[in-house]
Amino acid sequence: MVVCCCDGSVDGILTAVFEAWSIDIKTSRIQVPGNSNMEWFADYREVATDSEKAARVTRAIINRISEEAFEMVYMAALTNAADRGDAILQFIRKGMRIGPQITSDLQDRYVMRVFEMYRNCSKEYQHYRGFLRFRQQGEYLLAKFEPKNDIITMMVQFFSDRLRQEKFVIVDMIRFKAGVYAPESGYCITEVEPDTISMLRYDTEEDYFRELWNTFERNIAIEARYNMKLQQQNMPLRFRKYMDIRR
Repeated sequence: MVVCCCDGSVDGILTAVFEAWSIDIKTSRIQVPGNSNMEWFADYREVATDSEKAARVTRAIINRISEEAFEMVYMAALTNAADRGDAILQFIRKGMRIGPQITSDLQDRYVMRVFEMYRNCSKEYQHYRGFLRFRQQGEYLLAKFEPKNDIITMMVQFFSDRLRQEKFVIVDMIRFKAGVYAPESGYCITEVEPDTISMLRYDTEEDYFRELWNTFERNIAIEARYNMKLQQQNMPLRFRKYMDIRR
């Protein structure tokens, strides 16, 4: 058995799928960082990420299965699940055989696993589209967040379409990555040094107005109407770390 070890990124996993297919997809596996289970007599091979090979796998999924199937694979690959590599490989393998109906074949454990990862990532993405908060930082807007899944690229794409005239930076405080957008040049994703992230501070110019708003909120609030359980149900505490709201 050959185990293809990749970097865990979307392109890395799809490159590993390409290599596993070239070797023998029936007996190959994909291992991502965080999955340290070693097997006896397995041939472990490091797979360098190749965007062209990843693109070929992407086209094959879209053309021979469906766009919906690729969306499921893409979002599953963005999660931090240790078994995502194998689940995606077997999902694609079966999808190439049976076609578009693979997305509804939830009796298959690999299809169900990909669906669970897709749903988890999709829900977090939908939450952060509404919960992410920007604050002025000099000439640009700055937002920080700590997602469980690697959704920063989708977040930058979403806000670049809605804040087209603004310069902004979205920082993933866990993975040390930042999405930078400027109207004249578009967006890019870059790695950020931990020391640089720790130096990021919001402008204090807005503090005065934020305090005015908090004072206004406290004065018009009806204490008897507070329902902290419902608040936490609609907005879990983990989304609030970088939001200036009352708990």
